[in-house]
Amino acid sequence: MIEASDAALVRACRRGNEEAWEALVHRYQRFVHSIPRRAGLDDDAAADVFQEVFAALVQGLDKIDDPDRVGAWILTTAKRATWRPRKCPMSIHCRTAFWWAWKSSTRSARRWMGSTSDAGNC
Repeated sequence: MIEASDAALVRACRRGNEEAWEALVHRYQRFVHSIPRRAGLDDDAAADVFQEVFAALVQGLDKIDDPDRVGAWILTTAKRATWRPRKCPMSIHCRTAFWWAWKSSTRSARRWMGSTSDAGNC
């Protein structure tokens, strides 16, 4: 595994270096997986987010202006992918309920969250 800076790994990935790509994925894999899990998504949804983030990175490697900031790019992309509606139509409903309860911290929000039919599936 390559021990190099993010910028060096990005530059090597741009040149097609597979070892650099593996090192970059290895460096950020737990980080990317933890973002959707902390947001309440299950392992399958977290795997979807992971795949979406790294697919976007492959496609956008040449568009990253500051390779030293690839970690920030990955974080932002993972957060956006986490909050994007998933295949299950109820997942956005669950995330909205949790966000509303967190934001307002009211009894009515918690009651509403508990009364939704899919609250246990989040």
